[in-house]
Amino acid sequence: MALAFFGLARESHAKIVETEISPPHQVLVRDLLGLSPAEVQSRLSGLEDNWPKVMSFEVVTSRGVLSFAVLTDYLQDAAGMEIIARGRNRALAGMPKVWSACTVRTEDDAAWDTLLMFKDNKLEGVWSKRDAAADTTSDPAADQLPLEEGEAFMAHWGRTLMNKDSSMTVRCAKHESVSDRLLTSRPAQDGLSASDLQGMALLPFAAELPFMNAGRTANKRRGVALYEQLGPGYPLPGGLQTFLSGHTVTSVVRGRDQNYMILKINLGAYEGRNLSNSDDFGLVGVKDGVVQWRALAYSRAAPGLPTNARH
Repeated sequence: MALAFFGLARESHAKIVETEISPPHQVLVRDLLGLSPAEVQSRLSGLEDNWPKVMSFEVVTSRGVLSFAVLTDYLQDAAGMEIIARGRNRALAGMPKVWSACTVRTEDDAAWDTLLMFKDNKLEGVWSKRDAAADTTSDPAADQLPLEEGEAFMAHWGRTLMNKDSSMTVRCAKHESVSDRLLTSRPAQDGLSASDLQGMALLPFAAELPFMNAGRTANKRRGVALYEQLGPGYPLPGGLQTFLSGHTVTSVVRGRDQNYMILKINLGAYEGRNLSNSDDFGLVGVKDGVVQWRALAYSRAAPGLPTNARH
């Protein structure tokens, strides 16, 4: 996230001016339990703004559907979320110039990997950062995919529930990208710079860029709409075979249980000058034609996925 904001300043030759809108304050986990997503967001930030409430991972369990949101992603306004997405897509041009966001500090200094867990639209718990060494939710050597075992994955996904008395320190601010002419001035030079030479080397590929951007935009529209249709607990529309033949799914990854698979859906990206593939992907776990879970592949909330399923 910080890299995205750094990229904004570098790309636009600007400096970031910050204005505090909510002073540092502590929030206990117990203060958040039982609240709706909007109420959790308001209690954390101290603001009433209708910021996006992103659920990055949803899974069917015997108790119903559990929905997870990354704590830090949860406290960005729409412009802040766009900046993060553009940084991820390497589409720095056209970034918003004004946004609001909150910084959060947890007792383990790992807010970036802390998850909020909701059930029936109420917060049930806050999960600590993932211990990669303790995460055994997938076994690539045995061709086992994440969550192939069902909800039992939560016993060994490398996370623990935070104590109800654990605290978080939150501070919110408005940010504005302001032009700085000192940064835009360039000394005169003779001949071509390294950047000029690099641009000339890529010139033959530039003709592909409009088609790549058109594809990114189309996937952003169609892929997102398709992902949103595939709610956990519901069968694939029209059945498995009809669905696979009727929709452009980037790929299907199968585990050792042939009735279980992960669908990778291209969610597109913002248009940019990037010639490499930096699109977003949605991952949908399906067993016997019924959606078991879905996740945004780029999110910290996504299960520990093997390389062939993540990219």
